[in-house]
Amino acid sequence: MIKPGAPLSADRAFDYVIPHQLVPSTTLITPDKKATATVRVRVYPTAIAVIADIELDGEIRLESLPDTVRTIRDSNAWGRPGHTADRSLDGILQELADEARVELFADPARALEPGATIIHTAVAPVTGTLSADDVRLPSPDDPKAASSIAAKTVAGLATLKPGAEFDATKLLEANTAGPARTYITSRGHSLWNTITLLADYAPDKKDPVGCLLRNHTDLVAHIDALTPIVTWAANQVRSGVGLNDSQADLARAAVTRLRILKVGGTTTYRSKLAAIRIAAIDKDLKDAASGI
Repeated sequence: MIKPGAPLSADRAFDYVIPHQLVPSTTLITPDKKATATVRVRVYPTAIAVIADIELDGEIRLESLPDTVRTIRDSNAWGRPGHTADRSLDGILQELADEARVELFADPARALEPGATIIHTAVAPVTGTLSADDVRLPSPDDPKAASSIAAKTVAGLATLKPGAEFDATKLLEANTAGPARTYITSRGHSLWNTITLLADYAPDKKDPVGCLLRNHTDLVAHIDALTPIVTWAANQVRSGVGLNDSQADLARAAVTRLRILKVGGTTTYRSKLAAIRIAAIDKDLKDAASGI
C-alpha cells in the first residue's frame, strides 16, 4: 500500500494495482460508549474502498454477542466530527467514498458516477473468559452442532442476521499461523480463535487476532476492488472488442494480483478465504488473460 501522505502516483497505482490511502484514518462518533471506530479510505485505479475498523470493549455473554454487534452496526446514532449527527454507518461510509471520488478530479463536475457498492463485514472476538468446551466448534457430523453456542455465535457474527444457522461446510480449516478458524458467508465472515478466548489465556501485546482480522479485511477489499477490472476485461475479450494497450496493462496487473492471492503467499491467505472468493471469477480470469 502507498502510505498516507505520500504523493499519489497514478503510474504506480496503475502498474501495481495497489491502493493509495487518501488521508490518515478518520475517527467516528459511535452509538455505544464501549465502541470506538476509525475509517480508512483507499483508492484503487477503478475503485474506492472505505474500511471501518470498529472495536467493542466490555464483557458480553457469548450468546448475546452477535445481537450486540448487529445493534451497533445497524444503529442510526453514528456520527462524524463536524457533520450531522445521528446517521447510519452505511451513510457515513458512502459519504466518505463520494468525497474521495470528487477529490480525485480537478473539476468536480467531471467526477464519474459510482458503480455498484459492495458491503462486506468481518468480525472477530479477541479475548474471552471461556472454557475449552465453550469455544469448541462442532464437526460436520456432530448431531449437537445446531445447539452449540459457539457455532451459533460464529454464524451470527458472520451474517449479522438474527437466527443465523451454523453450516459446518462454511467453516474453513485452521489458519497455518495458529488455531484461528474462518466462517465465510456471502454477507461476510467471522474469525474464531480457540486459544485467545480461553479464560487462562495470557494477552499478547502483538494482538494476533486483531492483526489477522485487519489482514482479512484488507484482503477482501483488495479482491473486491480488482474483480470488476477482470470481469470488465473478460467481457471485452469475449465480445470481440478486445483491449487497447493501457487497458491490457491494467487487466494484466489485476489478473496477476488475484492469481497470486488465490494461491496464497502468506499465512493469512492460506486460510483459503482468498481462494474461495476468487474462485467465483475463474472463467473471467482465464478469458481476461487471453486478451492480454
